[in-house]
Amino acid sequence: MLPRWILILLLTALMIVTTGGLGLYRAQEDAVRRKVAEDLVAVARLKGDQIAAWRTDQLEDAAALKEHGYLRQSVVRFTSDPGAENAEDLRERFRILATQHDYTDILLTDPTGRMLSSLSGKRYAQGVYATDLAAAVHEKTPVLMDI
Repeated sequence: MLPRWILILLLTALMIVTTGGLGLYRAQEDAVRRKVAEDLVAVARLKGDQIAAWRTDQLEDAAALKEHGYLRQSVVRFTSDPGAENAEDLRERFRILATQHDYTDILLTDPTGRMLSSLSGKRYAQGVYATDLAAAVHEKTPVLMDI
């Protein structure tokens, strides 16, 4: 059997090593948590910036549609004579745009908010898009909205 003072010294050393190891473990764990949190914040910022850039790009594309001659001609023909041929021509223009820009639906309304046509053929209640339409008419710019 070992002398008592050696046992006390060994137990003290064991407690010191255990306490130090536990402290080191906790410090490492905190450092890893901080790093993960920083990485998540960075990813969230980047994703937010990407979404903002995408939205800006979509709105710029939509604004460029005002200059799109074929679309403008189709809208003018449809609003002056909303017959089947002009309606189909307009829907075809809408289909092309929807495919190019990954839109779900495209609505054509008059400035008062009355829906004239949509790509899907659905009729939306004016309340669904009234706020966005008012902003678009007031600012004379296109808007993106969830429908």
